[in-house]
Amino acid sequence: VLGMKALKGGDDRFYARTLRHFVIWTGWAVLGLGLFTSDLMAFLQATFDVDAQYLVANGLVLPLAAGFMAFGVYIIVNNVLLATGRTRVVGSTVAAAALLNALLNVALIPLLGALGAALATVVAYTTLAAMAARYARRELAIGYPWKALVIVLVLIVALFASSQLVTALADLPRFLVRVALWLAYGGAILGFGLYRMSDIVRGVQSLRQRIEG
Repeated sequence: VLGMKALKGGDDRFYARTLRHFVIWTGWAVLGLGLFTSDLMAFLQATFDVDAQYLVANGLVLPLAAGFMAFGVYIIVNNVLLATGRTRVVGSTVAAAALLNALLNVALIPLLGALGAALATVVAYTTLAAMAARYARRELAIGYPWKALVIVLVLIVALFASSQLVTALADLPRFLVRVALWLAYGGAILGFGLYRMSDIVRGVQSLRQRIEG
């Protein structure tokens, strides 16, 4: 609703700002899920006698989280199609992505099991977002910060891969290393200039005003 009002008011930069904030913060959440799920599940198993079969699903968390991040990007770019009345395009892109997901499930599940289904989700949602962005650009050329999305994805992959190098450590040192990697994401966001300190100060001030108001 806010996005449609912004378009009617001529503020097409609303979508660019929204996408930038979304990919940065959701990327941090995706990374956190990938880093800490195995430690959390191990703790739950040891403390509450959780079925060990749940531990097998640890490797599915990161791709599934990334898939839903891609779906969030789709929601943002697709709003332009909805606002301009291109509902037929919306239906056709969803149908195409659903067909792709089904075909990938048929191809990958026999080979990879549940991981195949998770990867199919990532590819289908990413394809859906890409198609929506392409068609939306024909309606309104918004300067989406795709560079920010690429940087976030590279950071997620690099930091998660780094976390796999410490799997042999004892529980506490391994957890502390992963916390450091998760915090390093925030530093990298500032280092790459996706956020500036002025953005953070403004955000804190806005949050304080909302709390006090």
